[in-house]
Amino acid sequence: MCLLATLAGLAGSSPAKAAPVFALAHDSTLVLRGVVDDVKSYRNDAFLVFTITPRTVLKGPAKAGVPIQLVEERVFGSEPPYFAQGAETLVFAVPLPSYSYYRQSLPPAEYWQWTDRHDNAQQIGPLADPEVADAVRAYLAVERTPESAAAELGRLLASASPRVRSDALDAVEHHPDVAAALGRSAMAPLVALFAEERVPVAERGAMLVRLARAGAPGSVVLAEPLVSKPGPLQAPAIEAMVALQRPLPEARLLEWSRSEDPALRLAALRGLARSRSRAALDRFAEVAASEKDPEVRSGAITALAQDGDAMAIPILVSVLDRDDTREVLAATNGLVRIGGEQAVAALSQALRRGSAKTAMAAAYALKAMQRADAEAILREQREQHPDPEVRRAIKMALGEKYEAHGE
Repeated sequence: MCLLATLAGLAGSSPAKAAPVFALAHDSTLVLRGVVDDVKSYRNDAFLVFTITPRTVLKGPAKAGVPIQLVEERVFGSEPPYFAQGAETLVFAVPLPSYSYYRQSLPPAEYWQWTDRHDNAQQIGPLADPEVADAVRAYLAVERTPESAAAELGRLLASASPRVRSDALDAVEHHPDVAAALGRSAMAPLVALFAEERVPVAERGAMLVRLARAGAPGSVVLAEPLVSKPGPLQAPAIEAMVALQRPLPEARLLEWSRSEDPALRLAALRGLARSRSRAALDRFAEVAASEKDPEVRSGAITALAQDGDAMAIPILVSVLDRDDTREVLAATNGLVRIGGEQAVAALSQALRRGSAKTAMAAAYALKAMQRADAEAILREQREQHPDPEVRRAIKMALGEKYEAHGE
């Protein structure tokens, strides 16, 4: 299993992801489950009008048994229609605007349109699954308090439907107050899900990391049993514990950082980035110098740059002239975070002596430090630097035009 799939992949996701159903439910004026009784074409298939009879109205002004009309506007007549006649599906809708070209093309009536105009037939099709409608009904029914929403989303995260799981996770990530309310009890349904194989391991790993990074404290109940258990979920479990700021033994992190599994190495190094011990810094120096996997090397440098202090400056300086742009930017951004005279001196040296790419990154970093001594270096090098491209970059960093000072 590749590193990125282990830590970030979601099984079964489509190239163009459909709008999350819980976001659609929030944004829609009308939510219902109904049957498509008729499909009519207007203006050479530029518009399709679906007559849909609601069976269950979950939100909005429609009534069960009273048909509504939903319009699909099509740029190309060959686009697949949202629905086939006879289909039973979930519908998310808002009123159709009263634009003149709609009114010129359609008979007088009250019309609705799909809430997210980017959704297409392929993305809407899975909404025929009754479990999706049940999930939306439950989501809309809970009181809009973080605790009740968290309890319901915890259940939906363990759904048998991949679409429901994915969209519930999206809802958690977009509502920090709900994420913070996802404690151990709300996470209880996920314990069984993580113990079985019906959900792909890559999805479980990504869910664990994303929940922890969203700030769901109950995700620790999922991560703790997996931290010391070799296998594909060990690295995501360590990532989750790091995100939750749960300390792990440094000796174990050092051991895992030398694993043959790149995902495990990177997870361990992210945990070590918060350590100030000599052993941890020596390990980062070794990774910066000799780690063969570019994802691990770049991720480790980024972690050190985010969590390091002045003791990390020599390691960050050692990568400033690398060809990897991510590593150079991580190092310069890290020096900005660390701040102080040592960081200014390191960036000044990079600006004066580094490659053009390094010098330009250093120029923006010096400006970002918002220090008088850093800006003085930029103003000096704006005139003296031998590379005209770097001089232009310095002027941009200072907010000046290219033409200033004769260029």
